[in-house]
Amino acid sequence: MYHYSKLAHFKKISTDGYIKPATAGVPAGEKPAVWLSSDEKWEATALIPNCMDKEKIDIFLPIRFKLKESLLTNYNIAIVSWNKHKKHGGIPREVAENLEKAALVQGSNSKKWFCCYTDIPLECFELPEAFDGRGWVSTDKIEEIIKSYKVYGKEQFYYTPSSIRRPSRLKKFNLR
Repeated sequence: MYHYSKLAHFKKISTDGYIKPATAGVPAGEKPAVWLSSDEKWEATALIPNCMDKEKIDIFLPIRFKLKESLLTNYNIAIVSWNKHKKHGGIPREVAENLEKAALVQGSNSKKWFCCYTDIPLECFELPEAFDGRGWVSTDKIEEIIKSYKVYGKEQFYYTPSSIRRPSRLKKFNLR
């Protein structure tokens, strides 16, 4: 499982030493959660590539953390499926349905979503990776990635694994 995020959050996560449950945009009554996905290529709903441009790539650069699931019991961390979150997490039914519809449009699958209601220490994750426009690479290459995005332009940023899975999206961004 992976936690997908963006570079702007990476610095805070590194400083804090853990990933905290998201509170921004959480409807009243819903439990804040650390969101995880079992999709190892890309979680389209966690990132918003269509609103980014090459001038903001140093903020919005996609990053991910791979969970070391074997450590969860050591830290008493419980992971729940999206279906359990819908039943017990306090998310309004209409909100859940809209999230699932949006996921389908973006090429994502809500069956691959999981969440945790507690902080997850960084020790429970492998070293983070950044998306370089072609795939996931070590975050020690972040400066190189940012430079290449700024040099080659935002078209490269739209070339995402979700676009690869849905070739019709490539035409929208003139990549064919």
